[in-house]
Amino acid sequence: MSTTGEPTAAPPASVAETAEVQPQPRPSAAVSAADRNDAPSPGFWRQFARALFGNKFALAGLAIVIFMVLLCFVGPLIYHTNQTNAQLALTSNVPTNAAPSAAHLLGTDASSYDELGRLMYAGQSDLEVALAAALVATFVGVVWGAVAGFAGGIIDTVMMRIVDAVLAVPALLLLIVISDLYRPSKPFLILLIGFVAWLVPARLVRAETLSLRTREYVQAVKAFGGSNWRAVFRHIIPNAFGTIVVNATFQVADSILFLAALGYVGLGIQPPGTDWGTMLSTAVSDGAVVNNYWWLVWPPGLAIVLVAVSFNLVGDALRDGLDVRFQQR
Repeated sequence: MSTTGEPTAAPPASVAETAEVQPQPRPSAAVSAADRNDAPSPGFWRQFARALFGNKFALAGLAIVIFMVLLCFVGPLIYHTNQTNAQLALTSNVPTNAAPSAAHLLGTDASSYDELGRLMYAGQSDLEVALAAALVATFVGVVWGAVAGFAGGIIDTVMMRIVDAVLAVPALLLLIVISDLYRPSKPFLILLIGFVAWLVPARLVRAETLSLRTREYVQAVKAFGGSNWRAVFRHIIPNAFGTIVVNATFQVADSILFLAALGYVGLGIQPPGTDWGTMLSTAVSDGAVVNNYWWLVWPPGLAIVLVAVSFNLVGDALRDGLDVRFQQR
């Protein structure tokens, strides 16, 4: 108080004192804000759906995939046939290599198996192996590529040289050699095809990671003490989602073709099971081409082509739809 009795104003706070009272952002809040930025907006999903469902080829491919899944897994519940008796030709009165008729819509083969039932039975194996192998290849490739790209340095060099070394060996040759050493079974074929198919997603995800690891939200995680694993699995991999999904659909198509090739040379699903490639191989060896038994050749051949092409069409549409998000990043 002054000598005149009037109150005096308090001295202004120093800059240092002002800085001390300002609240500091918590690491968890900063990381959470970065997490929220990773989520695609509702507008993105609308544009994605418009790009996907506006593609007539993609819709045709999706319809074929759905039809084949229903045919192979629901069809046998309606159209009952015997596909497990290896001595069917000797224990039944069903004729061999019979042409399509009301009793057998796609005829019979040299073992008296109903061809339509055989097509559905083989389709179950093909789709199960292809989808499972694609999942194995995608999971291994994504983790491998993300870790290599995020780590960088000598770790990245060693991991990618391993990928290059395996890629140098022709995949089909490697499949045939390994299949010839062991008795092929469904789990074995899933792991085998996945083993040669994970290399491509590893390279793609690694390239995405090299770009994503410099983003602000990834740097924020590291600045506030977040672990490298959190950065990889919470930020890097989710933001490479488009590349992963598109490549996964191509992996399914490639797995269908790989299994068909193995089946054609006798290294596919073993009897009494079968696959579309084995059906083609059996038909050719039994003289279906020479004797013009078209119902033994065309159905499995068309099934292989249609399913492989359909997954590729869906993959192309997914890539076009997800490009909207890539352009916004």
